[in-house]
Amino acid sequence: MDWSEYDTLRFWFKPDGSNRNLTIQIQTASGDYWDKLLDLSDATARMIEIPFNDFVRPSWHNGSGPMVLSSVASLSLYAGVGAGSPGSGTLYFDSIEVIKS
Repeated sequence: MDWSEYDTLRFWFKPDGSNRNLTIQIQTASGDYWDKLLDLSDATARMIEIPFNDFVRPSWHNGSGPMVLSSVASLSLYAGVGAGSPGSGTLYFDSIEVIKS
């Protein structure tokens, strides 16, 4: 996917108030990974806008150079324990899109 014309990821989100976390991960075609961590401590439904320059390389990845948005291979969402405890919950997402802010 070519996201080079855009600078922000936007989506509607309703967290579960679990005090866990959510990792949003972008992988480029070259195999580079970029993460943004969100806190799930409150349950307020809202629009989320995350500029691409807020994404950072995960600590386990040794890549170098800037994020290449002209060759995005995947967008992934991972729920983690964070400050909460393991368990179940429901996260709602809608209208996931890339925009020019």
